[in-house]
Amino acid sequence: MKLRELAAEKRLLSEQLERFAATPRRSIDCDAVVQHGLEAIRDLPRLLTAGTIEDRKEFVRAFVAGITVLPDEPCIELQMRKIPAGLPGLSTCELVAGARYEP
Repeated sequence: MKLRELAAEKRLLSEQLERFAATPRRSIDCDAVVQHGLEAIRDLPRLLTAGTIEDRKEFVRAFVAGITVLPDEPCIELQMRKIPAGLPGLSTCELVAGARYEP
């Protein structure tokens, strides 16, 4: 019985893999992604004062990889997402390192 279930699951996964492999994908324009990100960062002051809560959530999802609350310390660790390195004109923007906020 278990072998039949595993065989059925394998068949299902194989079909899903074939569909995924056959799905056309758009190429990503790294320069456009970085430009969009930099524009969003420049717009942060306006976003914090006049943006909707949904706009703020979108910003956080785009740039924040994780947040760690340290219960024994009065601080929060914020892990930022990486920005692609090595793109023309972005030599100073190799990596956005984790930041730490302490009140």
